Amino acid sequence: LVHGAGDSADSWTSVGHANYIADNLLAAGAIEPMIIVMPFGHTPPNPQIDMLVNTDFGDDLIGELIPHVDGNFRTLADADHRAMAGLSMGGAHTLNYGVPRPDLFGEVGVFSMGLGFRSPAEVEQYRERNAEGLRARAEAAEPVYYAMGTDDFLYGSVAPTIGVFEASGIDFH
Repeated sequence: LVHGAGDSADSWTSVGHANYIADNLLAAGAIEPMIIVMPFGHTPPNPQIDMLVNTDFGDDLIGELIPHVDGNFRTLADADHRAMAGLSMGGAHTLNYGVPRPDLFGEVGVFSMGLGFRSPAEVEQYRERNAEGLRARAEAAEPVYYAMGTDDFLYGSVAPTIGVFEASGIDFH
């Protein structure tokens, strides 16, 4: 679970109560036991690189964090047993490192984030940057979960994001 830009690594528990939600679902037998990792989603600022295309977070996630978790905890280290979800900035991270990586994340959820909210060119750049991964996600068994409230200031990015999913053949809810 990756937090939003105004939040920190503990926001999913201190604000979102993910720990209570998971405990209650586990007690009800609605989910299987799992490890929930909530990394700090901010990377050191780089004025030359836009936060939404800065690869520092993805490099750390894929090159450091996933191997650390798999090497130090009892995991089932495959995409069928790993998911990624993010809110706002964390949703951007999920669009960049979860959606196009079905080899790493079987299920992904993007909350309150979309493509093209600054410029329509962002949408085409995303498609070009992730062409191979989008094709692979289209072949994946699990749909992408995509959620945005109609009052969200980023709501205008819903149509371009859904357009990318549809054009790529990606199943989504």
